[in-house]
This record gives sequence, structure tokens and C-alpha cells, in this order.
Amino acid sequence: SLIMTPLLEKHYQLLIRSEIKPKFNIEFNAYVKWNELDSVTEKERAEINEINSRTDMNYTNAGILAQSNISKKLTDDENSPYFGMVEDDDIDDYLDNDINNKENVEEF
Repeated sequence: SLIMTPLLEKHYQLLIRSEIKPKFNIEFNAYVKWNELDSVTEKERAEINEINSRTDMNYTNAGILAQSNISKKLTDDENSPYFGMVEDDDIDDYLDNDINNKENVEEF
């Protein structure tokens, strides 16, 4: 892939300039992104998530981890379907801080 990437990117640049831009009057950048050869399939990802959820449930039931720790782990994991989700408490804290900050701002 290290040898092919520059060649393919140059090919795409030339193709865009010679074929796409003249016909459609648009120009854009293209880049090459290689998939990993040994990437995890959707089924494997689901199996991993199932194992992790059982582990999390066992730790929570044993009192080793709080549910908030599990929630944070899921929302911080880029491979999780819950990545980037914000909990209601976080929204309430944000709104409270935003309101308090507006009260302390002087208008000119």
C-alpha cells in the first residue's frame, strides 16, 4: 500500500482534472484509504461487544464498577455504537453552567 498510495492519488488527481472537471465543472480532492487486511467483521465486533457487556455486568453486580463507569467507557470508545453520546446529567450540568456564565456576563 505504501507504493500504491502515491500512484493511485496521482491517478485520481489526473482523472479529476481531465475527465470530471471539464464535464461537470467541479473539482475536489480524492485520497486513498486502505482497509486493514485483518479487520474485525461485524459479527466478530458483535461477539466482542457481547463478551464485554457480560464482563461489565459482572463487575457492576459485584460492586467493582459503577454504572457511570460503564457508561463513560461506552461513550468514549470510538468502536462503540454509543460513542460520543452525552448523558442527561452532562446536559443538565452544561445548561446550568451556561446559565450561570450568562448571569455573570455584563452587557455593554
